[in-house]
Amino acid sequence: CVLCTERLIEPEHLSAELLETGSCEIQSGSIAAIRQLTERQYILNALIRNSFNKAATARELGIHQTTLFRKIKAFGIVDPAKRSALQD
Repeated sequence: CVLCTERLIEPEHLSAELLETGSCEIQSGSIAAIRQLTERQYILNALIRNSFNKAATARELGIHQTTLFRKIKAFGIVDPAKRSALQD
């Protein structure tokens, strides 16, 4: 991207690795709302990678466990195992 000589960076200027990791879809909304959605998805993906082990997830993300707990609560993220237990 930095070496792009065009005025606008298009998907064809990006590496295949970048294109595989996420959607190129343009979202509307405020920067704060988009940041929150991105942060929520990032935390959720880390939780999934760590089988919802919060200590391991906090280590991976480089944040304190209480920060992770606070963000999980704020973003309304629920462990699927706990969700199915609540529904039974």
